[in-house]
Order: sequence, then structure tokens, then C-alpha cells
Amino acid sequence: MLDVLRRRLGRIRVRNVTPVLSRDDDPLLPRGRCDVALLINAYHHMRGRTAFLRRLVASLPRSARVVNIDWNEETEFGPPPRRRVPRARFLRDARRVGLRLVTARSFLPHQYFLVLRRGR
Repeated sequence: MLDVLRRRLGRIRVRNVTPVLSRDDDPLLPRGRCDVALLINAYHHMRGRTAFLRRLVASLPRSARVVNIDWNEETEFGPPPRRRVPRARFLRDARRVGLRLVTARSFLPHQYFLVLRRGR
């Protein structure tokens, strides 16, 4: 997926996006260099979810945003229901590490779309 994204970014000449392959307990981001961390259909795969979010928050500047898009509970698409992380559970994990919900979008038919920032 990262190779596909890199090709697309090159084709449209976007130079301010860096795809990063993380571990499931560490985003492996350079400290203070990321304005937006985008997770798409990934959080439900992680075993170290809270550890990942804790390290993500620690690596972000104060003004950065975290966007999480993952499968909602009702859709017939995506991973088996037992593998999904419900929106409420993700938000609970996010609050534990100091993230607060800024915006929730509902334009995706099969996923939730959440924008978060570090809490004050």
C-alpha cells in the first residue's frame, strides 16, 4: 500500500507527504516533524494500540492532528466484526493518551472518520 501511495504522490507531484511503515506499537515518526498523522484501516490490526497512540502523541508537535479512519460496526465490508475497533473504543483509547476529538465526519459509508488533537 505504501508503494501505491508513493507512486500516486509522485504522479501528482505532492512533496509534503511521507508514507511511513510503522510497527503496531510505535509509529516510528521523527519527533516534531509531522503535522497530520493519518491512519486508514490500520488501528484494528494493531496489538499494541494504546502504546502506539502514546508514542504517536509524544512524537507530534502540539498543533498536529491525528486522523483515524477505520471500519464501523454496521458495515458488511471490512474485517470480521470481532476484529474491528468500535468508534467508542478508539475514542476511549485516544482520551487515555491525551487526544481529544475535534471533528467526526460521516461521509464514508463503511468507516468512521475522526480528527483529533492533543488535549489542553
